Amino acid sequence: MNLAATAKLAIALSVALLFPTLALSQQTTGTILGTVTDTQGARVPGAKVTLRNLATGLSIDTVSNSQGLYQVATLPIGQYQIETSSNGFKTANVGPVTLNVGQNKIVDFSLETGSVTQVVNVTSGVPTVDTTDTSISWLVGAQQIEDLPLNGRNVTQLILLAPGIQPIPKTTEVVSTLVPFGFGNPTRFSVAGGRPQGQLFLLDGTDTAGVWGNGTGVNLAGSSLGVDGIAEFQALTNTYDATFGGNGGVVNAALRAGTNNLHGSVYEYVRNSALDTRNGFAPTKLPFTRNSLGVPSADRSSRTRHFSS
Repeated sequence: MNLAATAKLAIALSVALLFPTLALSQQTTGTILGTVTDTQGARVPGAKVTLRNLATGLSIDTVSNSQGLYQVATLPIGQYQIETSSNGFKTANVGPVTLNVGQNKIVDFSLETGSVTQVVNVTSGVPTVDTTDTSISWLVGAQQIEDLPLNGRNVTQLILLAPGIQPIPKTTEVVSTLVPFGFGNPTRFSVAGGRPQGQLFLLDGTDTAGVWGNGTGVNLAGSSLGVDGIAEFQALTNTYDATFGGNGGVVNAALRAGTNNLHGSVYEYVRNSALDTRNGFAPTKLPFTRNSLGVPSADRSSRTRHFSS
């Protein structure tokens, strides 16, 4: 291969690697959109819509178009206060509105006639059904990550909460004899009975799947980021947007982001025989104690000490 051909190949590979990353990086955010009308149902063009992130204070302004529609994409996940105003109408205020990873949240406004200085706090519920997206997905939020029991605090275990996803048993003998060095023994999943190859495991838009195209990422260790680093994730199993790519399922996770408040955390998770029932086929209950204590470190992983007996 001559020098010119080599240069062309290098440029092509660079573009191929760059642009999918740019596209995927947008998927750990969400979109808020909706329609602004008056009380008679007529569209209100040119209405000012302000979205404010309650955790960071980030404020974004937009205006409704000629059809009364507005849309703000690539918003960080979190809770938002949304305010809409237009000349000749009272200002409408709704919130907090929770925006999840990869979600299209529809928030419509019906403005009442009056002075723009008058504020109406909208208390009606925001629709929970997304009519703009046909994908089949399952969201695992912060409350589930925090409260559900996890052996080893490995967040990937919660992927199994999504319907249609089953674990593929690890076979140490096969891995050691047939799989090339560097593959490791990661947790792998079957989505709707499919093979694990081609799945995407996105962490803030970066694909962390193994070098052989499957597995949850940290292949040599067979583990992944702990629960302290993940804000939430969605498991997409079917008819998801072509932006994601992949052909066997997508796990789209977002890291925890900072806020305007100084905070930290320590944890202790307890598992012992005092909290368990006796096996009906065993004459006695075998005693055991397991305490998992730690402090989340600056790189969003965990320092954990395990005590067991």
